[in-house]
Amino acid sequence: QWSSQFVNALASLAARQQTFSWSGGVPPLAQPSFPIVTVFSPALPMGGEERRYDADGYAYTKAEFIKCYNGIKEWNAAPARLDPDKWRYDRDGQPYTKSEFINEYGKDKGYKYWTAATHWDHQQTRALATSETVDKLLQRLARHGAGFDHIHVSTCWVRMQRLVKGRPLRQPSKLQPLVQKTLQLLPDYKHQGLANTAHALASMKLLPSSAQWAELWKRLEAKAIGAVQNRSFDPQSLANTVWAYATAG
Repeated sequence: QWSSQFVNALASLAARQQTFSWSGGVPPLAQPSFPIVTVFSPALPMGGEERRYDADGYAYTKAEFIKCYNGIKEWNAAPARLDPDKWRYDRDGQPYTKSEFINEYGKDKGYKYWTAATHWDHQQTRALATSETVDKLLQRLARHGAGFDHIHVSTCWVRMQRLVKGRPLRQPSKLQPLVQKTLQLLPDYKHQGLANTAHALASMKLLPSSAQWAELWKRLEAKAIGAVQNRSFDPQSLANTVWAYATAG
């Protein structure tokens, strides 16, 4: 199922770290430490094509930049991430400048909401981690997903695993927006998010034998190979990853 490069790399790293200290069963998940403020992740559409931010605060593809400006100069100069000192997300999940906050809410409330928006990332992480149902989790993704980063996405998977509690997932096709968002943000993934996502997929029996999940597993494997080669896995994350792939077959 998995490439020999991946299997050998995991086995070698596990042997060096002597990770496997649990006595059977599912290893505990590593608990993430969430930052209060992070820079916003690259804006990628559902198909995974790169987008960059123009002066209006919205993200566009390279082709859209060229169509608008008749060249690539503006594309090359455009940021892949919004500067949180210039743009912040409001409750609708869209980015706005400080002046736009003030124009919308008035001077006093506008400044108050602009300041509160500094903690938007952290607020979304906490809301995802405490979602009461899978449907509510996916509703938050649909409403605010444009501003989500890799931490938000891995939090979605962890929370979903805990909500499902080993039961078969009803209507797994509803997870496709989350799958696509995960694929888009995989370049930003760190070892802990990688381990937690693979662990959640395996625990919920969303396995690579199904075409619906095969691409995600394949991309996670490629990312894991890089993490192994860079020796960026900590022992707990490595344990979770090895367990996930052993369970997935």
